[in-house]
Amino acid sequence: MPPALRGYGVLRGIAPWIVFDVLASASTWELAAFSAFIVATLFSVSDFWHGEFKFLDVVGILFFGIIGLLAFFFDRRELTWLETYASVLSSGVLAAVAFGSLAAVPFTEQYAEESEHREVWKTPEFRRTNRIIAAAWGAAFLTRAVLGLTLLHVSAMRGWLNWGFPIILLIFAVHFTARYPTRARERTRSRRPL
Repeated sequence: MPPALRGYGVLRGIAPWIVFDVLASASTWELAAFSAFIVATLFSVSDFWHGEFKFLDVVGILFFGIIGLLAFFFDRRELTWLETYASVLSSGVLAAVAFGSLAAVPFTEQYAEESEHREVWKTPEFRRTNRIIAAAWGAAFLTRAVLGLTLLHVSAMRGWLNWGFPIILLIFAVHFTARYPTRARERTRSRRPL
């Protein structure tokens, strides 16, 4: 994958979550969960077919599948908590995936491997770069969850809290993911003795 497209692998991974966030409202969260489940499954078919999986894809399939099952088996009145906190919950799960992956393999590494040569995968620079990028995504997701909680309790700036700031966070994370590896490589080269 060319460097200009580097941030878009992760964007593909969070596409189901974006679909859910855009479609989910008090009256449409079931449709949003179903749509996100379909997107997550379709984006994973090729990997599954080759015996591979991306952690974020599996979490998406499970998360949206569980929400869909809850909607199918329970009365809507029993799921008002889900209706209220759907967006916050999805952002919180994404933050947990991003920060939790730092304990083992940063979730971004699976996407970065698609655009890097195999010999680079095990280098300390590659690992460090992906830890920083995963942490940046985690911070964006956590901030989105906090914005969602804030939105439930304030009436001012609803448009910014619901759409403006989350879109800015997404643009920042994609931009950072696309640019940071090149900067990290340049920094590493400048530190090496000639």
